[in-house]
Amino acid sequence: MLSLRRRFPFLLLLLSLPALFSCHDSQEPIRIGFVGALTGRYSDLGVSGRDGVILAVEEKNRLGGLLGRPVELLTRDDRQDPQVALQVDQDLINSGVIAILGHMTSAMSMAALPLLDKTQTVMLSPTTASPLLSGKKDFFFRVYEPIDKEVWDLAFWIAKSKQIKRMAATYDLKNAAYAKDYAERFEKAYRTMGGHVLITVGTESSNPKDIIDMAESLRLLDIDALLIVHNALDTILILETLRKAAWEGTAFASPWSMSKEILEQGGNAVEGLHSIVPFLPDHNSPRYQDFRRAFLGRFRREPDFPAVCGYEAAQVLFAAYEKAGSPGQALAEAIVEIGEFQGLQTKIVMDPFGDPQREKFKVVIKGAKMERAW
Repeated sequence: MLSLRRRFPFLLLLLSLPALFSCHDSQEPIRIGFVGALTGRYSDLGVSGRDGVILAVEEKNRLGGLLGRPVELLTRDDRQDPQVALQVDQDLINSGVIAILGHMTSAMSMAALPLLDKTQTVMLSPTTASPLLSGKKDFFFRVYEPIDKEVWDLAFWIAKSKQIKRMAATYDLKNAAYAKDYAERFEKAYRTMGGHVLITVGTESSNPKDIIDMAESLRLLDIDALLIVHNALDTILILETLRKAAWEGTAFASPWSMSKEILEQGGNAVEGLHSIVPFLPDHNSPRYQDFRRAFLGRFRREPDFPAVCGYEAAQVLFAAYEKAGSPGQALAEAIVEIGEFQGLQTKIVMDPFGDPQREKFKVVIKGAKMERAW
C-alpha cells in the first residue's frame, strides 16, 4: 500500500500551508510610529520622548513582544512644522503602524486631528497639554494632563503662597495652541487671586534676537516675577538676558521647558527657576527607579519628563492593543475601557475622552538639579 505522502502529495502540501502562513504571521512585526521634533530648538521634547519610547519597545521585545509578535518602531521628525507633521503622519500610516506616539507639542497634535479621524488612526501623545484638545470623542489620546488645573495651581502658588502680586508673562507664538493658551489662562486665574500681569508678550522661537529684545524690555518694568512659556533653550536665553541686566525677580516656567537642556545648559541663569511638572527626578517608587536605571544604562543620561511620558505612552498603547487585538476604533475603545494605567510615579486615569488626570509636583532648580518645592 502506498503511503499517504506518496498517494496524496498535493493534499499534504495544502494541509501544511496554513501552518506555514501562521508561523510567518506570528513573526511579522507590529509597527508603531513615533513623531516629534527631533531637530532644531524644539528637539529637547522630541529626542527625550523618542528615547523613552525606544526603551519601552526594547523591553517589550525582550519579554516576547506584543501578542507574541516583535514590535518595530518607526520614528519621524515633524520639525515643529504643521505641513511636515501631516506628511510624516501620513507616511507612518501608509507604513502600516497600529498607532502613532506623538506629537510632542499641542500645535502639531492639533494639525494632525483631521487626518487621524479620516484614517481612524489612534495617536497617543506623551506631552501635548492644551485644553483645546479636551472633551472630544476622537482618535487622539494623551498621558499628560491638560493644563487647566496646573495653571490654577501655579497662580495660587505665586499669588497666595509666595505673595507675589506683580509680574509679566511671555510665550512662544510658534506653539500658540499651548503657550498662548497657557499664558492667558494663567493671567485670568492670577487676577482672581489678586495678582496683576502687567504685560504678556508673544515671540517666535525662530528669532532669538526678538527674544533678547523682549527680555531686555521686561527688565525695565517693575515686576517681581516672570512666567515663561517657551522651550528650554529660549527659556535659558530669556533668563540669561535678564540676569545679565541684574534682574533679581523670581522666574516661573511652564513644564514645557523643564527638560534635560534646562539643567545641562542653563547654568546660573536658571538657578531658582520654579515650575509644576509631572515627575520628580528622585521619586522613590520602585517602578520609576527601575526605569531610571535602565534609561541611564541605555542612554547614559538621566531621564527627564518627556522621556518618562514617552515611556508611559508606549505602555498605555501596549496594554490597550493587547486588549483590543486590532487598531482603529477597537484600540481607541480599549484605552477608554481600561481607563486607569499605572505610570512610573503616579496613576494615569483616562476620562471617556482620553484626557488623563495625574499627580504633578512643584519643583525648583538648585545647583543644576530639580528639587521638590513647597
